[in-house]
Amino acid sequence: MRLAGALVVVSLCAFTCTSSNPTANVSPRTSPSSASHGETSPSSSTGGGTASPSSSPSSSAPASPTGAALAITSLPFHGGEVGIGYGVVNLGAGGGTPPYSWSISGGSLPAGLSLSGGGQVSGTPGAAGQPSFTVMVTDSAGGTATGPGSIKIASALAVSQPCANQCSVEEGCTICGNFGAVSGGQGPFTYTITNDNRPPGMGVSGLSLTGAFPPPAGGIGQFSLTVRVRDAYGAQQTDTANWYVFSHISFPGGSIPSCSWLGCTVRFTYSGGTPGGKVSVSVVIATYSQTCIARVNCPPPLHTVSGAAANGVVTITVTNNLKGNAAWGSNGWTGTLTVVLTDSSPCGPGYC
Repeated sequence: MRLAGALVVVSLCAFTCTSSNPTANVSPRTSPSSASHGETSPSSSTGGGTASPSSSPSSSAPASPTGAALAITSLPFHGGEVGIGYGVVNLGAGGGTPPYSWSISGGSLPAGLSLSGGGQVSGTPGAAGQPSFTVMVTDSAGGTATGPGSIKIASALAVSQPCANQCSVEEGCTICGNFGAVSGGQGPFTYTITNDNRPPGMGVSGLSLTGAFPPPAGGIGQFSLTVRVRDAYGAQQTDTANWYVFSHISFPGGSIPSCSWLGCTVRFTYSGGTPGGKVSVSVVIATYSQTCIARVNCPPPLHTVSGAAANGVVTITVTNNLKGNAAWGSNGWTGTLTVVLTDSSPCGPGYC
């Protein structure tokens, strides 16, 4: 023990004697957390990387005739996250006249953390940020030494759950599998499936399904998945997703046997598409032929054709815009209508 003590004194003295600066110049060591972090899972959590002091500690007291000057030897601060117990760190000092007393002489520790007189930093971070501060150690002879510090506290771990209630997805969709996003916390993150009823043939990557949603069996496909997200500091969040897979929209069309020159309304059925989704209809007159009793060239059809769709029914309306034009009389025109149904819901065919 005495021999080891003598070696330390000689080493420090040699450093002091060869330095042009009379103050101690021992740089503190920084390291990632060597203490275990709290495993309690709050509603949210955050994390941060190791923060290193920005400059070397300094001493206000010269070396005593019998020993080295007081100096800070270790400021092993590490990152933390809101709501997770900060792994206790012990600050180190040497030289001077023990015992030592520790304090913050400038700036402040992150909210929720404190420094004890014995040199321990502990607590539970309460706010995100990366404040800077100055640590001071005082020995029993009144000598002091200071060193800079900074601790990064990340924001709370949170997971969005857009499909917690239900996401309606069209069969065959390959870009509708995202069911959450991580914010805050400290990586790396791990993902553990705790309830697996995903669509057959689809994989999982983080908080996304991969592959194509399969056709619904019997017209109905309901699936669910629960994933637990854990960050580097032990914070946990759970993401639950539910899907309803529906069939492609299908519209067989049909014919209008006859329509009065005054106009008419005809209804057709369609199937599939987003349940309860908004379906828009566009109608164009693709082809037509005509007969008329005009003494001059016949005008084109003056009827307006429009459509609407809801609850599995497409309504086609032909409106008379002849306005007394005698060219048509009791004759009329024959043509082909092209009707396009568009499922305009977020996961309809226009998106998926």
